Formats: sequence, structure tokens, C-alpha cells
Amino acid sequence: MVVVFIKNNMVLHRLYRFMGAYAYYGFFYMFYNRRLFVKID
Repeated sequence: MVVVFIKNNMVLHRLYRFMGAYAYYGFFYMFYNRRLFVKID
């Protein structure tokens, strides 16, 4: 049971890091696009 908990914890930690990185890049991409749109306007 402890091994399964550690396995699930590592999977959740990896998924959390992946979602965090995805959200960070998504926010940066949106901010960069907003700057480009503002420059175009």
C-alpha cells in the first residue's frame, strides 16, 4: 500500500508539474500574443 501511495504521489507530482509548465507557457503565449495584437492595433 505504501508503494502504491508513493507511485500515485509521484504520478500526481509529475502531472502537477506538467500542468504547471503548460499553464505557464500558455500564459506567456497569451501575453505575447496580446503584445503583438496591441502593437498591430
